[in-house]
Amino acid sequence: CIIGFSGALIQTEGSDFNSISQVPVFLAHGKSDNIVNFNETIKAFKKLSEINNNVEHYIEDNLSHSIGNEGIVNAVSFINTCIKKKI
Repeated sequence: CIIGFSGALIQTEGSDFNSISQVPVFLAHGKSDNIVNFNETIKAFKKLSEINNNVEHYIEDNLSHSIGNEGIVNAVSFINTCIKKKI
């Protein structure tokens, strides 16, 4: 699976995200991020969801540009779900 925190999906000419169409993806972001706006995660979620039906996102209130406890808990849960599906 792929886990992303406080990021943005960068698209360039010829970007092809089809290679991750079957890979579970979890994105987390702080709503108060002053470095990368949390809307970048919303945009990434929408774009990746067009080709992948196993994309989740979590926006944590009152969190700046860092990895928060709620994001970690949700990411670990997501990873555990992915592992259980593979066993």
